[in-house]
Amino acid sequence: MRAFTLHRPGRASVLAGAGTILLVLTLLGCVERDVAHVVYLKPDGSLTWTILEREARSNADDPAERQREETDFLLSRQVGSNHLATALTQLGAHRVRTVRLRDERPFAIWTEGTFRSATELIDCLLTELDLTGSSRLELAPAEGRLDIRIDLPDPEADIGPELTPEIEELLLLDTFAIRLTEGRFLEAVGFELSEDGTEAVPFDLAGELEQETLASDDAAGDEESSEGDAGQPQRPADAVEYRLVWERPAV
Repeated sequence: MRAFTLHRPGRASVLAGAGTILLVLTLLGCVERDVAHVVYLKPDGSLTWTILEREARSNADDPAERQREETDFLLSRQVGSNHLATALTQLGAHRVRTVRLRDERPFAIWTEGTFRSATELIDCLLTELDLTGSSRLELAPAEGRLDIRIDLPDPEADIGPELTPEIEELLLLDTFAIRLTEGRFLEAVGFELSEDGTEAVPFDLAGELEQETLASDDAAGDEESSEGDAGQPQRPADAVEYRLVWERPAV
């Protein structure tokens, strides 16, 4: 799975965001861990966002410091104080839960939250990231379709989103993928599909937004750039568009 991030703030928000990230890193201490985000998409368009933190351990040389950092990490992942669980709740998830899979070094923590609809999550993310856009979910008897449009922000704007510390930590993604619980993906724009068609990994949206400009003259003068490569995000003059289509097995 490839690294993926959705957040491209303006210059002013970079300073505020840096302070938040420093706070998160301070709370985590020197605990190293592998973090994998997987969203499980059901045929009806509902989904569960899961975060697996594994191989978590302090890299401190001093045994007392190592124990303190690991204790602080485990306390930060308890029910009621888990920033990841809180972030999922802030984004509209229900049935949020945290499970400690491994109680000894190296530790493993599982956090998940269920969303009634993919559009519910996407619209909330757009709002939190101060991005304009839209999402649409269509369910036919044989297939489901999710379309996402994200308007390109002004590259000169200084105003960026004021994220909560919990959502800021959630979006420090190492890996991110969307997996079907049943069936196969039939079509994808802006995502790379696995060989068996059950997993979709988004292309780097942050990189796409960084490279794009709002110069409509350039877009109009280069028809090929608006079409893009096969499977890459579609690029209207003022937005990027993503799409997933999947089969819906007969009940």
